[in-house]
Amino acid sequence: MKKGGFWNVYKIIAGILIILAILLLAYVEKALLTYEKAQPENVIENELEHLKKNVATDNIGESLNLSEMSDEDALRYRTKLKKAGKWDYKLLSGSYSEEEQTYGFYADDELVAKATLDCTSSKVLMVILTVNDWKLQKLTPVADDLQSASLSPTPAPGKTLTPSPSPSEIVINKYRYTFILPEEYVVKHDDEVLSGETTDGSTKYVVDLTDTDPVFSVTDSYGYSVDYAFGEQLTYYDIFVRVPSNFELSLENVDTSKYVTKRELLEEYQYCKDYASMPQLLTYEFPKSLTHPEFEITDNLGASIAYEYNGEEITITEQSKLAEVPTEIADTSELLKIAQMWSLFLTRDVYKYDVDTGKYNDNAEEPSDKGLGMIRKVLVPDSYLESVARSYARSVDITFISRHTLPSPAFVNEKVQNFVMYSDDFFSCEISFEKIMLRTNGKEYLINGRRDRMNCVCYFLRDTGSDGSDGTWAWRLAELRDLIDDEETEETNEN
Repeated sequence: MKKGGFWNVYKIIAGILIILAILLLAYVEKALLTYEKAQPENVIENELEHLKKNVATDNIGESLNLSEMSDEDALRYRTKLKKAGKWDYKLLSGSYSEEEQTYGFYADDELVAKATLDCTSSKVLMVILTVNDWKLQKLTPVADDLQSASLSPTPAPGKTLTPSPSPSEIVINKYRYTFILPEEYVVKHDDEVLSGETTDGSTKYVVDLTDTDPVFSVTDSYGYSVDYAFGEQLTYYDIFVRVPSNFELSLENVDTSKYVTKRELLEEYQYCKDYASMPQLLTYEFPKSLTHPEFEITDNLGASIAYEYNGEEITITEQSKLAEVPTEIADTSELLKIAQMWSLFLTRDVYKYDVDTGKYNDNAEEPSDKGLGMIRKVLVPDSYLESVARSYARSVDITFISRHTLPSPAFVNEKVQNFVMYSDDFFSCEISFEKIMLRTNGKEYLINGRRDRMNCVCYFLRDTGSDGSDGTWAWRLAELRDLIDDEETEETNEN
Protein backbone atom coordinates (compact mmCIF):
# COMPACT_ATOMS: atom_id res chain seq x y z
CA MET A 1 0.00 0.00 0.00
CA LYS A 2 1.25 3.39 -0.87
CA LYS A 3 2.13 5.72 1.95
CA GLY A 4 -0.60 8.17 0.94
CA GLY A 5 -3.23 5.42 0.91
CA PHE A 6 -2.36 4.38 4.48
CA TRP A 7 -2.93 7.84 5.85
CA ASN A 8 -6.21 8.15 4.01
CA VAL A 9 -7.46 4.91 5.63
CA TYR A 10 -6.13 6.08 9.00
CA LYS A 11 -8.01 9.37 8.74
CA ILE A 12 -11.25 7.58 7.78
CA ILE A 13 -11.03 5.19 10.73
CA ALA A 14 -10.11 8.04 13.13
CA GLY A 15 -13.04 10.07 11.85
CA ILE A 16 -15.43 7.16 12.39
CA LEU A 17 -14.14 6.68 15.96
CA ILE A 18 -14.55 10.37 16.72
CA ILE A 19 -18.13 10.32 15.40
CA LEU A 20 -18.89 7.20 17.46
CA ALA A 21 -17.38 8.84 20.56
CA ILE A 22 -19.51 11.93 20.04
CA LEU A 23 -22.63 9.80 19.57
CA LEU A 24 -21.76 7.80 22.70
CA LEU A 25 -21.24 10.93 24.76
CA ALA A 26 -24.52 12.35 23.47
CA TYR A 27 -26.29 9.10 24.40
CA VAL A 28 -24.76 9.07 27.89
CA GLU A 29 -25.73 12.72 28.45
CA LYS A 30 -29.27 12.03 27.27
CA ALA A 31 -29.48 8.96 29.51
CA LEU A 32 -28.29 10.89 32.54
CA LEU A 33 -30.74 13.72 31.86
CA THR A 34 -33.55 11.22 31.46
CA TYR A 35 -32.53 9.59 34.75
CA GLU A 36 -32.47 12.92 36.56
CA LYS A 37 -35.85 13.97 35.18
CA ALA A 38 -37.34 10.64 36.23
CA GLN A 39 -36.50 11.17 39.92
CA PRO A 40 -39.63 11.27 42.09
CA GLU A 41 -38.51 14.56 43.69
CA ASN A 42 -39.12 16.33 40.37
CA VAL A 43 -42.73 15.14 40.30
CA ILE A 44 -43.20 16.13 43.95
CA GLU A 45 -41.72 19.60 43.41
CA ASN A 46 -44.06 20.17 40.47
CA GLU A 47 -47.07 19.03 42.49
CA LEU A 48 -46.07 21.23 45.43
CA GLU A 49 -45.72 24.27 43.15
CA HIS A 50 -49.10 23.43 41.61
CA LEU A 51 -50.66 23.24 45.08
CA LYS A 52 -49.09 26.55 46.17
CA LYS A 53 -50.40 28.23 43.00
CA ASN A 54 -53.93 26.89 43.58
CA VAL A 55 -53.84 28.01 47.22
CA ALA A 56 -52.78 31.50 46.19
CA THR A 57 -55.58 31.73 43.57
CA ASP A 58 -58.26 30.15 45.83
CA ASN A 59 -58.49 27.11 43.54
CA ILE A 60 -57.35 24.57 46.10
CA GLY A 61 -60.02 22.14 44.87
CA GLU A 62 -57.96 21.51 41.73
CA SER A 63 -55.26 19.91 43.89
CA LEU A 64 -57.04 18.57 46.97
CA ASN A 65 -60.40 16.96 47.58
CA LEU A 66 -61.92 18.55 50.69
CA SER A 67 -65.37 16.98 50.27
CA GLU A 68 -64.91 14.74 53.32
CA MET A 69 -64.42 17.78 55.56
CA SER A 70 -67.22 19.81 57.06
CA ASP A 71 -67.64 23.31 55.68
CA GLU A 72 -66.08 24.75 58.83
CA ASP A 73 -63.11 22.40 58.71
CA ALA A 74 -62.56 23.06 55.02
CA LEU A 75 -62.63 26.81 55.63
CA ARG A 76 -60.07 26.53 58.44
CA TYR A 77 -57.90 24.27 56.27
CA ARG A 78 -57.93 26.74 53.37
CA THR A 79 -57.16 29.60 55.75
CA LYS A 80 -54.24 27.69 57.25
CA LEU A 81 -52.68 27.07 53.84
CA LYS A 82 -53.38 30.63 52.72
CA LYS A 83 -51.44 32.04 55.68
CA ALA A 84 -48.48 29.69 55.27
CA GLY A 85 -45.19 31.45 54.60
CA LYS A 86 -42.86 28.47 54.30
CA TRP A 87 -43.50 25.33 52.19
CA ASP A 88 -41.44 22.16 52.07
CA TYR A 89 -41.69 18.44 51.40
CA LYS A 90 -39.95 15.28 52.53
CA LEU A 91 -40.21 11.54 52.08
CA LEU A 92 -42.26 10.09 54.92
CA SER A 93 -40.51 7.49 57.04
CA GLY A 94 -41.13 3.89 55.99
CA SER A 95 -42.84 4.83 52.71
CA TYR A 96 -40.00 4.17 50.27
CA SER A 97 -40.25 1.37 47.72
CA GLU A 98 -39.53 0.92 44.01
CA GLU A 99 -43.29 0.77 43.26
CA GLU A 100 -44.74 3.44 45.56
CA GLN A 101 -43.49 6.40 47.60
CA THR A 102 -45.35 8.82 49.90
CA TYR A 103 -44.20 12.37 50.55
CA GLY A 104 -45.45 14.86 53.09
CA PHE A 105 -46.20 18.47 52.20
CA TYR A 106 -45.43 20.90 55.04
CA ALA A 107 -46.73 24.44 55.54
CA ASP A 108 -44.80 26.35 58.21
CA ASP A 109 -43.30 23.01 59.35
CA GLU A 110 -46.74 21.39 59.83
CA LEU A 111 -47.85 18.37 57.80
CA VAL A 112 -50.83 19.48 55.69
CA ALA A 113 -50.99 16.90 52.87
CA LYS A 114 -49.66 13.54 51.72
CA ALA A 115 -48.70 12.83 48.11
CA THR A 116 -48.48 9.21 46.95
CA LEU A 117 -46.55 8.37 43.77
CA ASP A 118 -46.88 5.17 41.74
CA CYS A 119 -44.27 3.74 39.41
CA THR A 120 -46.17 3.14 36.15
CA SER A 121 -43.23 1.79 34.12
CA SER A 122 -39.48 1.32 34.22
CA LYS A 123 -36.63 0.76 31.84
CA VAL A 124 -32.90 0.19 32.06
CA LEU A 125 -30.41 2.54 30.43
CA MET A 126 -26.73 1.75 29.95
CA VAL A 127 -27.18 -1.50 31.89
CA ILE A 128 -26.78 0.18 35.30
CA LEU A 129 -29.43 2.94 35.32
CA THR A 130 -33.04 2.06 36.09
CA VAL A 131 -35.42 4.81 35.02
CA ASN A 132 -38.88 4.75 36.62
CA ASP A 133 -41.85 6.70 35.36
CA TRP A 134 -43.52 8.21 38.46
CA LYS A 135 -47.07 9.50 38.43
CA LEU A 136 -49.15 11.09 41.19
CA GLN A 137 -51.61 8.51 42.47
CA LYS A 138 -53.33 10.68 45.08
CA LEU A 139 -52.88 13.89 47.05
CA THR A 140 -54.82 13.86 50.33
CA PRO A 141 -55.22 16.65 52.89
CA VAL A 142 -54.07 16.16 56.48
CA ALA A 143 -56.33 18.25 58.71
CA ASP A 144 -55.78 16.71 62.13
CA ASP A 145 -52.43 18.46 62.57
CA LEU A 146 -54.14 21.83 62.42
CA GLN A 147 -55.46 21.31 65.95
CA SER A 148 -51.97 20.99 67.46
CA ALA A 149 -50.82 24.57 66.85
CA SER A 150 -49.62 25.43 70.32
CA LEU A 151 -50.52 29.12 70.46
CA SER A 152 -52.93 29.43 67.55
CA PRO A 153 -55.67 26.89 68.37
CA THR A 154 -58.44 26.17 65.85
CA PRO A 155 -62.06 25.52 66.87
CA ALA A 156 -63.96 22.46 65.78
CA PRO A 157 -67.62 23.44 66.20
CA GLY A 158 -70.50 21.44 64.96
CA LYS A 159 -69.45 18.18 66.60
CA THR A 160 -72.05 16.23 68.54
CA LEU A 161 -71.62 13.89 71.45
CA THR A 162 -73.73 11.92 73.91
CA PRO A 163 -72.98 12.82 77.51
CA SER A 164 -73.56 10.54 80.47
CA PRO A 165 -77.03 8.99 80.21
CA SER A 166 -79.77 11.07 81.71
CA PRO A 167 -83.38 10.06 82.46
CA SER A 168 -84.57 11.54 79.19
CA GLU A 169 -81.65 10.05 77.15
CA ILE A 170 -81.54 13.22 75.05
CA VAL A 171 -78.55 13.69 72.74
CA ILE A 172 -77.16 17.15 73.41
CA ASN A 173 -75.35 19.05 70.66
CA LYS A 174 -72.13 20.70 71.79
CA TYR A 175 -69.00 22.21 70.32
CA ARG A 176 -65.69 20.53 70.89
CA TYR A 177 -62.69 22.85 71.32
CA THR A 178 -59.18 21.43 71.15
CA PHE A 179 -56.09 23.51 71.82
CA ILE A 180 -52.55 23.14 73.17
CA LEU A 181 -50.83 25.58 75.53
CA PRO A 182 -47.61 25.54 77.59
CA GLU A 183 -48.00 23.41 80.69
CA GLU A 184 -47.12 26.41 82.89
CA TYR A 185 -50.41 28.10 82.08
CA VAL A 186 -53.62 27.73 84.11
CA VAL A 187 -56.74 27.74 81.94
CA LYS A 188 -60.23 28.55 83.22
CA HIS A 189 -63.69 28.75 81.72
CA ASP A 190 -66.46 30.33 83.78
CA ASP A 191 -64.07 30.29 86.79
CA GLU A 192 -63.61 26.52 86.47
CA VAL A 193 -60.02 25.31 86.16
CA LEU A 194 -59.64 23.06 83.13
CA SER A 195 -57.41 20.02 83.00
CA GLY A 196 -55.77 18.33 80.07
CA GLU A 197 -53.16 15.82 78.96
CA THR A 198 -49.57 17.03 79.46
CA THR A 199 -46.68 15.77 77.35
CA ASP A 200 -43.32 17.32 76.43
CA GLY A 201 -43.99 20.58 78.25
CA SER A 202 -47.40 21.24 76.68
CA THR A 203 -50.95 20.54 77.81
CA LYS A 204 -53.67 19.53 75.37
CA TYR A 205 -57.16 20.64 76.29
CA VAL A 206 -60.29 19.06 74.83
CA VAL A 207 -63.35 21.00 75.99
CA ASP A 208 -67.00 20.34 75.10
CA LEU A 209 -69.18 23.45 75.46
CA THR A 210 -72.51 24.77 74.26
CA ASP A 211 -70.87 28.18 73.65
CA THR A 212 -70.25 29.10 70.04
CA ASP A 213 -67.72 31.82 70.94
CA PRO A 214 -66.11 30.76 74.21
CA VAL A 215 -63.64 32.97 76.04
CA PHE A 216 -61.07 31.32 78.28
CA SER A 217 -58.97 32.87 81.04
CA VAL A 218 -55.26 31.99 80.74
CA THR A 219 -52.85 32.73 83.60
CA ASP A 220 -49.08 32.43 83.32
CA SER A 221 -46.53 31.39 85.97
CA TYR A 222 -46.19 34.97 87.20
CA GLY A 223 -49.84 35.63 87.95
CA TYR A 224 -50.73 37.58 84.82
CA SER A 225 -54.03 36.67 83.17
CA VAL A 226 -55.47 37.38 79.74
CA ASP A 227 -58.74 36.53 78.08
CA TYR A 228 -58.34 34.15 75.19
CA ALA A 229 -61.08 34.10 72.56
CA PHE A 230 -60.93 30.73 70.90
CA GLY A 231 -59.35 30.79 67.45
CA GLU A 232 -57.36 33.97 68.03
CA GLN A 233 -53.61 34.29 68.46
CA LEU A 234 -52.29 34.17 72.01
CA THR A 235 -49.14 36.27 72.39
CA TYR A 236 -46.44 35.56 74.95
CA TYR A 237 -42.97 36.94 75.70
CA ASP A 238 -39.66 35.44 76.79
CA ILE A 239 -38.43 38.09 79.20
CA PHE A 240 -34.73 38.59 79.98
CA VAL A 241 -33.59 40.90 82.80
CA ARG A 242 -29.90 41.64 83.41
CA VAL A 243 -28.97 43.61 86.52
CA PRO A 244 -25.99 43.68 88.92
CA SER A 245 -26.07 41.21 91.79
CA ASN A 246 -26.22 44.00 94.38
CA PHE A 247 -29.50 45.19 92.83
CA GLU A 248 -32.83 43.68 93.90
CA LEU A 249 -35.35 42.52 91.31
CA SER A 250 -38.89 42.15 92.67
CA LEU A 251 -42.14 40.92 91.17
CA GLU A 252 -45.30 40.63 93.21
CA ASN A 253 -45.92 37.11 94.57
CA VAL A 254 -42.93 35.71 92.65
CA ASP A 255 -39.60 34.47 94.05
CA THR A 256 -37.39 35.99 91.36
CA SER A 257 -34.26 34.23 92.66
CA LYS A 258 -35.55 31.00 91.11
CA TYR A 259 -35.27 32.54 87.66
CA VAL A 260 -31.56 33.38 87.73
CA THR A 261 -29.95 31.47 84.85
CA LYS A 262 -26.51 33.06 84.58
CA ARG A 263 -23.90 34.87 86.68
CA GLU A 264 -20.95 36.60 85.07
CA LEU A 265 -18.28 39.05 86.14
CA LEU A 266 -18.45 42.35 84.30
CA GLU A 267 -15.34 42.98 82.21
CA GLU A 268 -14.78 46.33 83.92
CA TYR A 269 -14.25 44.50 87.22
CA GLN A 270 -11.76 41.97 85.88
CA TYR A 271 -8.80 43.53 87.67
CA CYS A 272 -10.73 44.54 90.79
CA LYS A 273 -12.08 41.21 91.95
CA ASP A 274 -9.07 40.52 94.18
CA TYR A 275 -9.75 43.59 96.32
CA ALA A 276 -13.49 43.35 97.02
CA SER A 277 -16.54 41.24 96.34
CA MET A 278 -17.44 42.90 93.07
CA PRO A 279 -21.01 42.79 91.74
CA GLN A 280 -21.76 40.14 89.16
CA LEU A 281 -24.18 40.58 86.30
CA LEU A 282 -27.20 38.35 86.88
CA THR A 283 -29.43 37.18 84.05
CA TYR A 284 -33.04 36.37 84.93
CA GLU A 285 -35.22 34.52 82.44
CA PHE A 286 -39.02 34.62 82.64
CA PRO A 287 -40.23 32.47 79.74
CA LYS A 288 -43.71 32.51 78.26
CA SER A 289 -44.92 35.59 80.09
CA LEU A 290 -48.29 36.82 78.84
CA THR A 291 -47.24 40.43 79.31
CA HIS A 292 -44.22 42.61 80.00
CA PRO A 293 -44.04 42.21 83.80
CA GLU A 294 -43.89 45.34 85.93
CA PHE A 295 -40.76 44.68 87.96
CA GLU A 296 -39.49 46.80 90.80
CA ILE A 297 -35.73 47.25 90.59
CA THR A 298 -33.85 48.54 93.63
CA ASP A 299 -30.29 49.72 93.03
CA ASN A 300 -27.13 49.42 95.13
CA LEU A 301 -28.14 52.53 97.08
CA GLY A 302 -31.53 51.05 98.03
CA ALA A 303 -33.49 53.35 95.73
CA SER A 304 -36.13 52.22 93.25
CA ILE A 305 -35.02 53.06 89.71
CA ALA A 306 -36.83 53.56 86.41
CA TYR A 307 -36.16 51.27 83.46
CA GLU A 308 -37.35 50.61 79.94
CA TYR A 309 -37.85 47.44 77.95
CA ASN A 310 -35.80 46.93 74.82
CA GLY A 311 -38.08 44.47 73.09
CA GLU A 312 -38.25 41.65 75.62
CA GLU A 313 -35.12 42.66 77.53
CA ILE A 314 -34.13 44.91 80.42
CA THR A 315 -30.39 45.49 80.86
CA ILE A 316 -28.76 47.58 83.58
CA THR A 317 -25.02 47.22 84.18
CA GLU A 318 -23.97 50.50 85.80
CA GLN A 319 -23.95 51.08 89.53
CA SER A 320 -25.86 54.04 90.92
CA LYS A 321 -23.51 56.78 92.09
CA LEU A 322 -23.37 58.82 95.28
CA ALA A 323 -23.64 62.52 94.62
CA GLU A 324 -21.98 63.39 97.95
CA VAL A 325 -18.52 62.36 99.04
CA PRO A 326 -18.81 59.30 101.34
CA THR A 327 -17.68 59.77 104.94
CA GLU A 328 -15.17 56.94 104.51
CA ILE A 329 -13.28 59.09 102.00
CA ALA A 330 -13.70 62.63 103.30
CA ASP A 331 -10.75 64.27 101.48
CA THR A 332 -10.82 63.96 97.68
CA SER A 333 -7.67 66.04 97.07
CA GLU A 334 -5.42 63.00 97.56
CA LEU A 335 -7.45 61.05 95.01
CA LEU A 336 -7.07 63.87 92.50
CA LYS A 337 -3.30 64.03 93.06
CA ILE A 338 -2.94 60.27 92.48
CA ALA A 339 -4.82 60.50 89.17
CA GLN A 340 -2.72 63.51 88.14
CA MET A 341 0.48 61.61 88.91
CA TRP A 342 -0.67 58.85 86.56
CA SER A 343 -1.29 61.45 83.83
CA LEU A 344 2.15 62.98 84.45
CA PHE A 345 3.79 59.56 84.30
CA LEU A 346 2.29 58.93 80.86
CA THR A 347 3.76 62.15 79.46
CA ARG A 348 7.15 61.73 81.21
CA ASP A 349 6.55 64.61 83.62
CA VAL A 350 6.02 62.86 86.94
CA TYR A 351 9.52 63.70 88.22
CA LYS A 352 9.30 67.36 87.08
CA TYR A 353 5.91 68.37 88.45
CA ASP A 354 5.01 68.45 92.16
CA VAL A 355 1.28 67.74 92.55
CA ASP A 356 1.36 69.03 96.15
CA THR A 357 2.65 72.51 95.23
CA GLY A 358 1.62 72.71 91.57
CA LYS A 359 5.16 73.71 90.62
CA TYR A 360 7.02 72.54 87.50
CA ASN A 361 10.83 72.15 87.32
CA ASP A 362 12.04 71.64 83.75
CA ASN A 363 15.61 71.16 84.97
CA ALA A 364 14.81 68.16 87.15
CA GLU A 365 16.98 65.18 86.26
CA GLU A 366 15.13 62.22 84.85
CA PRO A 367 15.60 59.03 86.89
CA SER A 368 16.79 55.94 85.09
CA ASP A 369 13.42 54.21 85.60
CA LYS A 370 11.53 57.08 83.84
CA GLY A 371 9.58 57.85 87.03
CA LEU A 372 8.37 54.29 87.63
CA GLY A 373 9.50 54.34 91.25
CA MET A 374 7.47 57.49 91.92
CA ILE A 375 4.22 56.22 90.37
CA ARG A 376 4.50 52.85 92.11
CA LYS A 377 4.16 54.62 95.45
CA VAL A 378 0.52 55.50 94.67
CA LEU A 379 -0.43 52.19 92.97
CA VAL A 380 -1.64 49.01 94.64
CA PRO A 381 1.39 46.69 94.85
CA ASP A 382 1.37 43.75 92.44
CA SER A 383 -1.78 45.03 90.73
CA TYR A 384 -2.46 44.80 87.03
CA LEU A 385 -2.09 48.59 86.79
CA GLU A 386 1.38 48.37 88.32
CA SER A 387 2.38 45.84 85.66
CA VAL A 388 1.07 48.21 82.98
CA ALA A 389 3.20 51.03 84.43
CA ARG A 390 6.27 48.80 84.56
CA SER A 391 5.85 47.71 80.94
CA TYR A 392 5.31 51.29 79.76
CA ALA A 393 8.41 52.60 81.58
CA ARG A 394 10.54 49.95 79.89
CA SER A 395 9.00 50.24 76.43
CA VAL A 396 10.11 52.34 73.48
CA ASP A 397 6.77 54.20 73.49
CA ILE A 398 7.77 56.42 76.41
CA THR A 399 10.72 57.76 74.40
CA PHE A 400 8.41 59.12 71.70
CA ILE A 401 6.83 61.81 73.91
CA SER A 402 7.19 65.18 72.16
CA ARG A 403 9.33 67.86 73.79
CA HIS A 404 7.17 70.13 75.97
CA THR A 405 6.92 71.96 79.30
CA LEU A 406 4.13 72.48 81.82
CA PRO A 407 2.90 75.73 83.36
CA SER A 408 2.53 76.13 87.12
CA PRO A 409 -0.13 75.05 87.87
CA ALA A 410 -0.78 72.71 84.95
CA PHE A 411 -4.21 71.25 85.76
CA VAL A 412 -7.60 72.90 85.21
CA ASN A 413 -11.28 71.88 85.17
CA GLU A 414 -10.75 69.33 87.95
CA LYS A 415 -13.66 67.15 89.10
CA VAL A 416 -14.00 64.23 91.51
CA GLN A 417 -17.56 62.87 91.59
CA ASN A 418 -19.96 59.91 91.28
CA PHE A 419 -18.73 57.60 94.04
CA VAL A 420 -19.57 53.90 94.31
CA MET A 421 -18.69 52.02 97.52
CA TYR A 422 -18.01 48.32 97.02
CA SER A 423 -16.77 47.90 100.59
CA ASP A 424 -15.36 50.09 103.36
CA ASP A 425 -11.91 49.59 101.83
CA PHE A 426 -12.65 49.72 98.11
CA PHE A 427 -14.54 52.26 96.02
CA SER A 428 -14.62 53.96 92.63
CA CYS A 429 -15.17 57.53 91.52
CA GLU A 430 -15.03 59.52 88.32
CA ILE A 431 -12.06 61.89 88.01
CA SER A 432 -11.61 64.35 85.18
CA PHE A 433 -9.26 67.24 84.45
CA GLU A 434 -7.29 68.89 81.65
CA LYS A 435 -3.50 69.12 81.61
CA ILE A 436 -2.00 72.17 79.90
CA MET A 437 1.12 71.34 77.90
CA LEU A 438 3.32 73.96 76.21
CA ARG A 439 5.57 73.67 73.18
CA THR A 440 9.15 74.87 73.32
CA ASN A 441 8.00 78.12 71.64
CA GLY A 442 5.54 78.74 74.48
CA LYS A 443 2.40 77.95 72.51
CA GLU A 444 -0.09 75.48 73.95
CA TYR A 445 0.41 71.91 72.81
CA LEU A 446 -2.87 70.35 71.62
CA ILE A 447 -3.60 66.75 70.74
CA ASN A 448 -6.19 66.53 67.94
CA GLY A 449 -7.11 70.12 68.72
CA ARG A 450 -7.66 69.42 72.41
CA ARG A 451 -5.75 69.53 75.64
CA ASP A 452 -4.51 66.33 77.22
CA ARG A 453 -7.66 65.29 79.06
CA MET A 454 -8.23 62.59 81.64
CA ASN A 455 -11.78 61.33 82.18
CA CYS A 456 -11.73 58.00 84.01
CA VAL A 457 -13.41 55.81 86.55
CA CYS A 458 -10.69 55.26 89.15
CA TYR A 459 -10.78 52.36 91.62
CA PHE A 460 -9.07 52.90 94.98
CA LEU A 461 -8.04 50.43 97.69
CA ARG A 462 -7.28 51.28 101.29
CA ASP A 463 -3.64 50.22 101.80
CA THR A 464 -2.56 49.59 105.42
CA GLY A 465 0.97 48.57 104.55
CA SER A 466 2.38 45.12 105.22
CA ASP A 467 0.22 44.34 108.25
CA GLY A 468 -1.51 47.57 109.22
CA SER A 469 -0.34 47.22 112.81
CA ASP A 470 0.70 50.88 113.12
CA GLY A 471 -2.76 52.11 112.16
CA THR A 472 -1.62 54.16 109.20
CA TRP A 473 -3.14 53.74 105.78
CA ALA A 474 -3.51 55.46 102.42
CA TRP A 475 -5.64 55.18 99.31
CA ARG A 476 -3.87 53.47 96.40
CA LEU A 477 -4.96 53.36 92.75
CA ALA A 478 -5.93 49.79 91.81
CA GLU A 479 -7.45 50.25 88.36
CA LEU A 480 -8.84 52.89 86.03
CA ARG A 481 -11.22 52.79 83.12
CA ASP A 482 -11.59 55.46 80.45
CA LEU A 483 -14.91 57.20 79.98
CA ILE A 484 -16.09 58.71 76.72
CA ASP A 485 -17.21 62.27 77.35
CA ASP A 486 -19.67 64.32 75.33
CA GLU A 487 -17.00 66.10 73.29
CA GLU A 488 -15.44 62.82 72.18
CA THR A 489 -18.87 61.50 71.20
CA GLU A 490 -19.53 64.61 69.11
CA GLU A 491 -16.17 64.28 67.35
CA THR A 492 -16.84 60.62 66.60
CA ASN A 493 -20.25 61.44 65.11
CA GLU A 494 -18.76 64.23 62.98
CA ASN A 495 -16.12 61.87 61.58
